[in-house]
Amino acid sequence: MTILDTIPAFPKTRKINISDFALYEKWRKENGSEMADTIFANLFIWSDSRPILFSKIDNALIIAGIYDGQKKFIYPIGKFDYENMIEKLIKISPNIIKIPERAAEKLQQLGFKIEEDRDNFEYVYKYEDLAELKGRRYDGKRHNIKTCLSKYECIYEKLSHNNCEDCLKFHEKWAATKPDQKKETQDEHLAVKKSLQYFNELELIGGAIRINRQIEAFTIGGKINEKTAIIHSEKANAKIPGLYQVINQWFLINSLNNAGIEFVNREQDLGIPGLRKAKLGYHPDHFIKKFCKN
Repeated sequence: MTILDTIPAFPKTRKINISDFALYEKWRKENGSEMADTIFANLFIWSDSRPILFSKIDNALIIAGIYDGQKKFIYPIGKFDYENMIEKLIKISPNIIKIPERAAEKLQQLGFKIEEDRDNFEYVYKYEDLAELKGRRYDGKRHNIKTCLSKYECIYEKLSHNNCEDCLKFHEKWAATKPDQKKETQDEHLAVKKSLQYFNELELIGGAIRINRQIEAFTIGGKINEKTAIIHSEKANAKIPGLYQVINQWFLINSLNNAGIEFVNREQDLGIPGLRKAKLGYHPDHFIKKFCKN
């Protein structure tokens, strides 16, 4: 049995469900899809604010998302004829997003107008670079960590049912500091809440830092495959200098050490200047490039 056996034929659809996790992930891995956007956890935790629908065409899984009120197709997962697939999808919606680089090249050769989606390039780092922070290029990161640890007694905890509620309360406080981004922070809060609610079912991995018994930072992550980890959410009290750098490093050292991880996918910057600067500042090993058809 595969995930396709549970999904209606296109153009009929059904909503994503937590019970899809095992079959979906098996299909994704067997078909070599390694983009963060296609990880089941990512699709599921954001589905309250961005509904996700499944369908199928022949031997391909079709994923539709509602983005800003518009239906858009994420590039299908499976084996299929490129031209016929795209022609069928654009009859329903002209918007096809998250197209992998190799597929984009083939579609361009077939005459489709495909655009680069830089804001959604995924940043992939070497695990050892982020965990060890060696070399002059990481001098600033090491300095920030040293400063933080010299002023605060930071205690690391792995995420479990014992501290998930405290992490959610911390995220509520963090969201309250972003009144100018109310819609975005509300959507993100729903995603964090769902991550914690289904933490075990989604096979997530997480860590948190307490200072004076209070959660002041946390990370929620998981695995894309046996060699690549992914960071779904990372938050810290911005009033504590260096704490973001501490949780970034400590999560890898304490929760992913000896897990055979070689790379860490820290997802996209969404075109936000400050976020792009921060992600580039950690010196990615490479990008997972994405393209779109609008």
